[in-house]
Amino acid sequence: MEILSSDNDIAEFIFSSEKFIGENPHLQELNNDNLIITDEKSLKQMSTQKTPQDIIIVAEQKDYDIDPKSLTGCWSFFLDEIQDPGNLGTIFRIADWFGIEHVILSEGCVDPYNPKVVQSAMGALLRIKFQELPKAEFISASQSNIYASAMEGISVFDQNLDPGVIVIGNESKGVSAEMVEAADQRIHIPGKGGAESLNAAVAAGILAGVLTKS
Repeated sequence: MEILSSDNDIAEFIFSSEKFIGENPHLQELNNDNLIITDEKSLKQMSTQKTPQDIIIVAEQKDYDIDPKSLTGCWSFFLDEIQDPGNLGTIFRIADWFGIEHVILSEGCVDPYNPKVVQSAMGALLRIKFQELPKAEFISASQSNIYASAMEGISVFDQNLDPGVIVIGNESKGVSAEMVEAADQRIHIPGKGGAESLNAAVAAGILAGVLTKS
């Protein structure tokens, strides 16, 4: 529903049940050519969810052209082969929450328009600018500070770091050697318990919360 109240005019078709239209009369004000009333059985067949909502929106995919040279003086994410759709969608949502406007995805990342990514992003895809770039291309063009999250490195709680690119690594392999070598600094989230590592999206949330305050 957030897509209908946003400034992005990207909704091409809106499928909805009669019941849902009755409960949301403002939908009747939409362009009749875009709004298609159908039954709940048809909505369930169209949806990828086991328990779909009573509205499905077919929308245009946004196409961004992000110049790595422009990512200076602000915080951004570089996602190094993030493969879990739930993690990617959550990281988009984290970026949206902390005002991080740009997310770069390396080759090997899950499709940002995977249905599970869209669902877990909870509307963040409408506001975050994102683009896939090969690691080598990003490294050669970037003029930002690059901070690679790693099990070893400086504690993120002990530093006031200048804005730059936060690198979040693959769920099982972590940040690639290529990105670690390119990093200006390795940053670490120290723990006190016995867990071996943090979930990628959890780590992204902690880093964003700490770093955007500095």
